Amino acid sequence: MIKKKKTAQKTVKKSFESHKRPKEANHKKTQIHPDLKKYNPEDYIYGVHAVQAALDNPKRRNKLLVVVQSKQAQYQHLAEENDKLKVISVTPEEIKQALPPSAVHQGVALIAAPLRIYDSPPTDRKVKNDVIIVLDRVTDPHNVGAVLRACAAFGCKTLIMQDRFAPPITGALAKAAAGGLEKVKIIKVTNIVQTLKVLKQRDYMVYGTSSGEEGIMLPQADFSARSVIVMGSEGEGIRRNIQSNCDGLITIPMSEQMESLNISVASGIILSHYYSSKLLYQAT
Repeated sequence: MIKKKKTAQKTVKKSFESHKRPKEANHKKTQIHPDLKKYNPEDYIYGVHAVQAALDNPKRRNKLLVVVQSKQAQYQHLAEENDKLKVISVTPEEIKQALPPSAVHQGVALIAAPLRIYDSPPTDRKVKNDVIIVLDRVTDPHNVGAVLRACAAFGCKTLIMQDRFAPPITGALAKAAAGGLEKVKIIKVTNIVQTLKVLKQRDYMVYGTSSGEEGIMLPQADFSARSVIVMGSEGEGIRRNIQSNCDGLITIPMSEQMESLNISVASGIILSHYYSSKLLYQAT
């Protein structure tokens, strides 16, 4: 009787362990390529458009291109053309582990030296109808990236932000910019009001944006001269001391069904109007 009881206990224990082992095996962490361990997730640029724009930018010093195995043939020639760029092929799980959570990478990521960030406004007086976007307390990297995309699409070559309110230039920002990060000069300044005063001295007309009734409607704005457009966050807008240093305010005509627009949408509308005005100005 005792022997039968021990046999039953062993059978139960063996059965329990046989169910436990596969569970542990399922949670085994995937081994990743050793080159991926050298960098932090925030160091990567990812997404097809953002990565390709960085690869095409002669100002970038590209170091490591990471592609999933299914895309290896598409990018392998880059290693042969640039002996300073290393191209590695990894599994989808490896690239997922290397990047920030929920990063939409499209199977490609890049490690590159950071672009230069400038600290003073442009001094060139030769461009007659240049436009500069100034962001006041816009801290979300996706919004800033979307504004950079609009800038690149509509011929704005300069974006100014206050350094203590500017988001870091990460892969998330580069992905939202869809290549615009490589085409627009970023300037981080200490004081926006002082920067606006300097730009006025360099013959720029400074417009602030407003969601209220004050100011002129966007179609009435004259962008034939050198212009600065100051934009604030969707909730708070531009600060009063910055608004008081603008030459005028402009507002986007909207139906009564909505009170405001996201800054990425608003910047696209305003810059589209600027670009259309520029084309008309050049045609006359």
